[in-house]
Amino acid sequence: MRKILLIIITGLFFSLPVYSFWIWSPKTGKWKNPNYSPYGGPSLQLERGMRYFTDKMYKRALVEFRKIINYYPDAKEAPEAQFYIGKCFEELNHPYQAFIEYQKLITTYPNSSRVQEAIKSQYDIGEFFIDTKDKKVFGLPMDWLKGYPSIEIFKKIAETSPASEFAAKSLYRLGTFLMSLSRYDEAKDYFQKLLDNHPQSELTDSARYQLAICISKMSLSSDYDISDAKEAISNLEKIIHKNSEAEISTEATKELAMLREKEARKKFDTAEFYEKQRKFSSAYIYYNLVIENYPDTSWAKVAKERIEYLKSRLQ
Repeated sequence: MRKILLIIITGLFFSLPVYSFWIWSPKTGKWKNPNYSPYGGPSLQLERGMRYFTDKMYKRALVEFRKIINYYPDAKEAPEAQFYIGKCFEELNHPYQAFIEYQKLITTYPNSSRVQEAIKSQYDIGEFFIDTKDKKVFGLPMDWLKGYPSIEIFKKIAETSPASEFAAKSLYRLGTFLMSLSRYDEAKDYFQKLLDNHPQSELTDSARYQLAICISKMSLSSDYDISDAKEAISNLEKIIHKNSEAEISTEATKELAMLREKEARKKFDTAEFYEKQRKFSSAYIYYNLVIENYPDTSWAKVAKERIEYLKSRLQ
């Protein structure tokens, strides 16, 4: 009875479709499935993966490219396979996984001729996540996810690929995106990094402008750094003087006027505080600073009126 049962089970096993995918290897003494084994060698394996990729069979191509990484990680074909793994995930609409796979190429195979192309793809993926309007993931709107993977992606590019042309672009994009979230203090740091680390970049003038705007927005806070505000005013003045584009110059002029108004107001508040404390000499000094340093502001006129009043108190 047991023999009959064993024959039936064995017959069922060998009749299953999966049997045709497994081959006994006398060399290894094991069963192996060709679907999980490399095809000949890394060169032939890469060709096989490329055929599937060209035919837009991206899932199958992904399997074939991964065989090269798993079985021949040191082969000259491995960087190309890793690059196309990222490409497959892009084509399959998995942009974040594509970013991760491109990063593996950059980290593991830094001398690959595909590295710069991978960095560009990473940058484009960062832009994709910022521009998430009307896009969905798994049928869910991406508003809750809007842009935040971009912060990680642009940071990674700037940190691990500092010599790339996309490093400065990533720092700038980080700054502008954080500004859109009103995270001016963080945005300011990235614009400053761009200026410090990439002084020859074509984005330096724009970064100085955005840096000044950040500081202008931060000046609404009571604990912002006055020295930063002075630098922002200086940068805006340089931008207005240097820039030939009317739109940027006009915008910079507006921001400069607003920032000078805020600075004048702070000096005026200090003068007013001393006046209320009946420290008229100190109040006089600060009112005079408003008139001398911010003559084009509305506070200068008020400061003149207060000085006229204080003169009679100081006599």
